[in-house]
Amino acid sequence: SAPSNCDIDNSLYSDSLKEFYRILKPNGVLIFKCQDTVSSAKQYLSHIFVNNTYVERFVLITVC
Repeated sequence: SAPSNCDIDNSLYSDSLKEFYRILKPNGVLIFKCQDTVSSAKQYLSHIFVNNTYVERFVLITVC
């Protein structure tokens, strides 16, 4: 079956954050905007995915 929009979004977020981590200078600052979505009456919390996946690599500040 085709990947869902949520899977595609998470893949894009994941690939982007890996690259940001690679190129960011030590103690550098990354400001990153992600968008939660709703599809077929199901809510996808992208900010939770990003936080849970990258909390060990970055100091994350989540703004909702």
